[in-house]
Amino acid sequence: MKMLEFFKVKRPWDVTWAHAVNDKERLKRFCSDNTMMIEGDISLSKNGEIIMAHPPKRESDLTFDEWIETILKFHKGAKLDFKDPAVVIPVLKELEKMKIDIPIFLNADILRGPGGSDLVFNPSEFISNCNEYYSKANYLSLGWTVGYTLLGKYTSKMVNDMISAGRESIIPVTVSVLAYYMPRSWNALREIFEKSEDTITIWDIKKVRVSEKLKNWIKSNMDKNRTFVDLIDKKGAPIRI
Repeated sequence: MKMLEFFKVKRPWDVTWAHAVNDKERLKRFCSDNTMMIEGDISLSKNGEIIMAHPPKRESDLTFDEWIETILKFHKGAKLDFKDPAVVIPVLKELEKMKIDIPIFLNADILRGPGGSDLVFNPSEFISNCNEYYSKANYLSLGWTVGYTLLGKYTSKMVNDMISAGRESIIPVTVSVLAYYMPRSWNALREIFEKSEDTITIWDIKKVRVSEKLKNWIKSNMDKNRTFVDLIDKKGAPIRI
């Protein structure tokens, strides 16, 4: 499936997103409006059920099965943000059994980034599993674990390690980059465009305010043919640039 044709847009920049859609209320909201891609976090509950929740939360009113079936029903795109290695293969096998006629992104944080926590995913193992069990995905979305630090930035080593990891994928790669760090990291991050055919997906954390200055910087510096923009405000509502 060709993603841009599916959404009837010309560039990745034109795709609209909803981030952290992990409960029934948010899912109903964004399935009912003009949002194109819906992102959610896939975790294990305390009793071993595959649910939509962001760690450390381990409970939800929404299972993965309910989430993906609803998105399919409303003909949206789905970005699966894996938070636990144990859910990857079962979810990918389930996707393979389903009649999928929507764009699918598979995401995990596979390397440590600025202010980031310890890794829970093995990079090669995650990419290999995606290649083997669901290579039909539109994009493999690869990210760094990150945290909010005042002077943090992506380094050239971080970026080159990510580009190298992405070369193991037979699925097209989009690299997930935290918006807050982009301006001070641009000398390193631009290598994604210069050294690979990967796209970039810009995202943020609720507590980090996306200022007008940062929005203008993003608009001025990014290649709109190779950039997805998945930003939210402090209330979790999508920000359109």
